[in-house]
Amino acid sequence: MLKKLLASLVSLRLIEAPDVKMIDGCAQLWYVNWPSSGTIEGFLILFFQKLERYLNSCDIVLIFDRYFFYSTKDAARDERQRSAKLYSLTLDMPIPARNNILGNCRNKAQLIDLLCTEAKSYFSTNPSSNKLIISGGEKSPVEIQDGKVVVRDDLTNTLEEADTIIIHHTNVLIKEGYKQCHVL
Repeated sequence: MLKKLLASLVSLRLIEAPDVKMIDGCAQLWYVNWPSSGTIEGFLILFFQKLERYLNSCDIVLIFDRYFFYSTKDAARDERQRSAKLYSLTLDMPIPARNNILGNCRNKAQLIDLLCTEAKSYFSTNPSSNKLIISGGEKSPVEIQDGKVVVRDDLTNTLEEADTIIIHHTNVLIKEGYKQCHVL
């Protein structure tokens, strides 16, 4: 929501290359090609390959919404998804339809947890010299660079929405010296 309010159309010729791209991970889940067959692991690999393309040009901060099942938003979510089937996601299971996963917060939270866990392994064995910072369900994000995984305690927060986490992380990264940030 915040991203849409702040967005403006600008010619790419007028934009400097960013030092860092902040990516709303939940929004990206809707944009990655969702396979009609295959496994959860296959989908994760497609997602990671898309991140690798971003990592070729600059540092990346991937931020997911957090789903606290004791929050005030939980009751509203439950009402919206009463008919949605709850899955127990595993890497080797056939991938359900996109709406069955992303339309149910508990399924989406499981997918995000798998994604964050598997990203550590994937980007450790497929290293990049650019930083990948992943903010998922944990309070402290992880940073992966040159195959090394480090917990970023300086980015610790208990915010729930990616929009507000992006603002928090941006403030910290500006203090680190980042000048040009793009939000996707």
